[in-house]
Amino acid sequence: MLKETLKDTGEILQHILSQPLVLENPAESSSLLSASEKFLHQPKESSELEQILQAFIQYPRPTEHLLIELSTLVHDLRSELKK
Repeated sequence: MLKETLKDTGEILQHILSQPLVLENPAESSSLLSASEKFLHQPKESSELEQILQAFIQYPRPTEHLLIELSTLVHDLRSELKK
């Protein structure tokens, strides 16, 4: 069961990190993962990661849902580890 829970959690996290996000520049979409990987090579103020973080602040409802989903994953993993 732990192995299945870890696999499922990993797949969900991979989806969260790699799902396309539309930034201010509609010419290209990004993801949390790709923005994080590019962060050190971009000016901090105009980086893709900065734009994503600003969107998290600007749109609190989806951000709240993301945090709930992540909290649920943590809870499920902790519960499984206690078994």
